[in-house]
Amino acid sequence: MTVEASENSRRRSRGPIQARSQKRIEAALAAAEKLLVELGPDKTSIPEIAARAEVPRTTIYQYFPDKYALFAHMAESQYGRIAEAIGAATAGAQDADWRELVRIVVDAVADFYDANEVAAILLLLGPFGSADSAAHAKKDKGLADLFRARLGLDAPADTPDRINLAIQIAFACLRWGYLQDGFLSPAIRAEAVRATTAYIAPFVTGKSRTDHSSGGEKS
Repeated sequence: MTVEASENSRRRSRGPIQARSQKRIEAALAAAEKLLVELGPDKTSIPEIAARAEVPRTTIYQYFPDKYALFAHMAESQYGRIAEAIGAATAGAQDADWRELVRIVVDAVADFYDANEVAAILLLLGPFGSADSAAHAKKDKGLADLFRARLGLDAPADTPDRINLAIQIAFACLRWGYLQDGFLSPAIRAEAVRATTAYIAPFVTGKSRTDHSSGGEKS
C-alpha cells in the first residue's frame, strides 16, 4: 500500500469513529437531562450518565472532564434557546414602551423555564462549579447585550454594567420563585418586572432626557 493510500484509509476510518463518538455524546446528553430531572444535579454523575446512555465512561470523559463541564455545555445550549425565545417574543414589539418590553422579556424567559425543567435546573439552580460559572457569566452578558440592543442603549461607559445587573435582579426573583414553588407564578413574574424596571428606570429615563434635549427621539 502506498503512503497516500494508507493516509486515505486512515481518514476513512476516522470518519465512522467520530460519527460514533458524536452519537454517544448525544445519547449521554439526553441521559444527563433525564437524570437531572430524576435525581437532581448533586446525584447526577458521569458513571450514572454513562450507564443510562449505555456508552463508555471514557467517551464522555474525552469531552467532559467532570459533570460540571458537562453541565456548563448544557447550560450554554439552553441559553441559546432562551435567546431565541426572547427574540420571538419581542419580534412584534418594536413600538412597545421599555417597561412593557421588560414584562415581555420576563414572561418569555419564565414561560421557557416553566416548559423546560432541565433549563430551570441548570440556569436557576446553577451554576455548578467554575466551568459552569463561566457559562452563566456568558449567558448573563449575552442577555444583557440583547436587552440593551432592544432598548436602543449604547454600551455603558461606566461600571458596573447596569443592564447586566438588571438581568441579575430579574434572575434572582425568578430563582427565588422557582425554589419556593417549583414554577414561576404570576406574582413572582410581576415582582421580577417591578424590581428590574425600578432599578434601570433612572438609567433609561436619563438617556431619554438626553436624547430629547439633543433633538433625538424620546425612548
